[in-house]
Amino acid sequence: VGFRPAVLRLAHKLKLTGWVANSSGAAWITVNASAAELQQFCAALRALPAPVALTHLDARTTTSRRFVAFTIRESGGRIPAPVVPADLGLCPDCLAEMLADGNRRFHYPYISCAQCGPRYTIMQALPYDRERTTMSEFTMCPNCSREYANPADRRCYGQTLSCPECGPQLYGRVRGGADHLPAAAALAAARDLLTAGKIIAVKSVGGFNLVCRADQETAVQALRELKHRPSKPLAVLVRDLAAARQLCTVTAAEAELLQSQARPIVLLSRITMADVFKETAVTAKKTAAAVAAPALIARSVAYPYGRLGIFLPPQGLYALLAADFPLVVTSCNESGAPIIFRDGDMEKYYAAHPAVAGLFTYVRAILRPADDSVVQVVAGRTQILRRTRGYLPEPVAVTTVPSPAQPVVLAAGAQMEPALALGQGQLVYPVAVPGHLEEVATQQHFAWVAEETANLLGMQPQVVVVDLHPEYYTTTWARGLSLQVLQVQHHQAHALSVIAEHHLQGPVLAVCFDGTGYGSDGTIWGGEFLRCEGRSAHRVAHLASVPMLGGNQSMRQGWKTAVCQLLHAGLTPADFPDAVPEVTDAHVIAVRAALRQQVNVIANSSMGRLFDAVSALLGICSENTHQGRGAMELEAWAQLALNQHLAPLALQLECRGAVYDPAAMLQQLTVSRAGVRKADSLQWRAAAALGFHRALVNMVLAVAQTEKCRQVVLSGGCFANRILLEGCVQVLTAAGFAVYVNEQVPPGDGGIVLGQAYYGLCRP
Repeated sequence: VGFRPAVLRLAHKLKLTGWVANSSGAAWITVNASAAELQQFCAALRALPAPVALTHLDARTTTSRRFVAFTIRESGGRIPAPVVPADLGLCPDCLAEMLADGNRRFHYPYISCAQCGPRYTIMQALPYDRERTTMSEFTMCPNCSREYANPADRRCYGQTLSCPECGPQLYGRVRGGADHLPAAAALAAARDLLTAGKIIAVKSVGGFNLVCRADQETAVQALRELKHRPSKPLAVLVRDLAAARQLCTVTAAEAELLQSQARPIVLLSRITMADVFKETAVTAKKTAAAVAAPALIARSVAYPYGRLGIFLPPQGLYALLAADFPLVVTSCNESGAPIIFRDGDMEKYYAAHPAVAGLFTYVRAILRPADDSVVQVVAGRTQILRRTRGYLPEPVAVTTVPSPAQPVVLAAGAQMEPALALGQGQLVYPVAVPGHLEEVATQQHFAWVAEETANLLGMQPQVVVVDLHPEYYTTTWARGLSLQVLQVQHHQAHALSVIAEHHLQGPVLAVCFDGTGYGSDGTIWGGEFLRCEGRSAHRVAHLASVPMLGGNQSMRQGWKTAVCQLLHAGLTPADFPDAVPEVTDAHVIAVRAALRQQVNVIANSSMGRLFDAVSALLGICSENTHQGRGAMELEAWAQLALNQHLAPLALQLECRGAVYDPAAMLQQLTVSRAGVRKADSLQWRAAAALGFHRALVNMVLAVAQTEKCRQVVLSGGCFANRILLEGCVQVLTAAGFAVYVNEQVPPGDGGIVLGQAYYGLCRP
């Protein structure tokens, strides 16, 4: 990414002559140089800053030929390892120019150079050159042409180079007003609408966004109503790092991520957290809605006592819009459907949704969508939770035994967090697919992304790897492709995703905690300990299988899971006075009858469902109005206990052979709660939430010590939980284990494609 212009500038600086060209995945350089000059040149290549990423360098002497200058030659050729550059966020130099009054690019929203701007979302084909992007329709003006040809200019050979005279232009419309506002008027109108608390639609790098002020409660509530998103946290875009630090604590590693060219959403801890424990018992049940939030952010943006997702402007327009106040920025889409990225689809959406007060866009096609990525820093490592814009579709290098056939493997993923991957040799290309696969629009988009990615990379699959679950859309879709089909168990694929990205050899203990995974015995797994080596996996321990009501609706209802766990433990809701009021005698009778008559009942050892049950029983969250809500709020209460230096409750799961039963832990909770005054119930809730997390950490350590496997990998959606992950890493490392986690792909189902692809690539 940006390698050829960087080499050209470097050669110009060192006064070398020669040429540079590239193919689909490598650069080829010839220079006239003495041995000392060549050594200096190679050292400078290795030191090139981002976005250049030098994977290998092979220098050799060739037949002498004299060149009069250093030039960039036409791209061409093909190697078996294509590299598609990811989109790059706005660089500091372009930002400074855009804000400099008098600069010819002053307030030009689509400013870019060789070090920033879109790539993946506008590429028609490899190699990456302007004529193979949607920038090809824009002819550079004389000023831009001079910059493009000047080796001393940072815009030299910048494929997205443009300006107000020759590039994409902002234009807008205001509902009930002007239908085609030119650039300056459109920018002013967008700012005015946001200032007034309105919702606008904005065409960003990878699709259309819905935007409103993040500091106005009425605006945020209106956006939630429009999106049918009652509770899921919203991301906040701020103008710069200083603005982020007004809201959250930002470590050096987090600051680096915020300012990186991927421009991801970074999960950060708030500076001020309301004192939940000062609330009276009367308002205790309203805690989630009543806790005051920092004044700079509306209360309903995210949990008032949880973390905030913060990111910096990925393009110039957002830097201009966020100059005076923070913004909520979220994908524009119908509920469960992919982000809208085509202009025609956005026109239809705008016409059908009068709550959107204005539409602000530009004429340049987005060829493929890319949502904002989400990351966090945990246990000293960067963990990608959603791998999209800024990372997509960069490959992950894996270690496999080279096969003469070198088949292309397609990984179809799971059902939640849809994704797919293509792999060949020792590279795997994961691609996230936005939306929910229950929606027909997302299913159609999934099939389109698979074909589009194969064509872009020039990799047509011969083998497809799928999950064991017979009812996953991805499995049924893959079986219709007329390819050889391989199956790998869900949690083995989770384990392999970590093994692949860390190039692990030999036996590994894999701890795989998630919400749902079809087990090899036909039950639902999710609290698993697997001993893995090569392509084999053996289940050595797990959570107890509890009879639960199946189906998507039951998975969303934490109270129903809680009742199943209570009945399994020989308890009733009366033992949990803090439990949500929805759990009535009638509910218990209905669930008990369904379990007795085996109506839609399946044995379930899921850790995700245990999180849901405990969250409901502690009176924190009774229904997952978005994926993982119960677990996320339970983590937030555990964090409250840490912040307030509360001692965790001493809880543990009963070990029966290789089975860990939560029944004893629930019984311990009832005994503990019985001795707590009502006025202290909130502190008890936080201490119980933290105690639950500690009990899981202790269980992981106990299994690791029993198995005596020195390599331990942690994967599955539950390991997006920072307290759980940090606790496990800390105790395992202290006990002498080497611990590995997902870093390049998400720990949840969005990263399972890496493990599936690796399984296919490692077949004999």
